[in-house]
Amino acid sequence: MRAKGISRLACLSCQFNVDPMLKVLIAFATIATLVAPSFAGERENVLQVVEYFYQGDHTGSKKYRELSLHPKGAYRYSDENGQYVEDLFTFEEGHADTSYKEEVLSVDIYQDVALVRLRLAFEGELDAEYKLMILHKLSGKWLITSISWGMGVTL
Repeated sequence: MRAKGISRLACLSCQFNVDPMLKVLIAFATIATLVAPSFAGERENVLQVVEYFYQGDHTGSKKYRELSLHPKGAYRYSDENGQYVEDLFTFEEGHADTSYKEEVLSVDIYQDVALVRLRLAFEGELDAEYKLMILHKLSGKWLITSISWGMGVTL
């Protein structure tokens, strides 16, 4: 007897003497194949927003800042005195910064929230800066809601 909702592939494995672990692997592979394209699309959407942010930062473009930053979002970090600082995002034209090159290290997506880890290499400097961007998917659109950063890597 077939359980409701089991795929034909899973039922075929029931008719033959198939190892239960192989059944689990077949089910997992089937689910992963169906879900993977949606995760890939979300990852590309998140990376596009990050690209917009850096286009805005490198060129000073207000348009790209508006495409990437949530109006209530902020830079959040600790200053040189160890005090917490929160600066709301601004959407002014200008203030281009071309002194660095960014590299995406990882992207983690958890439904409607994403964490992007980046390394910024500055011209003429050995130490890199590391940024953490938090994005939220709001009304179907990804936007950066928080940016934090630090220097170097602590092990």
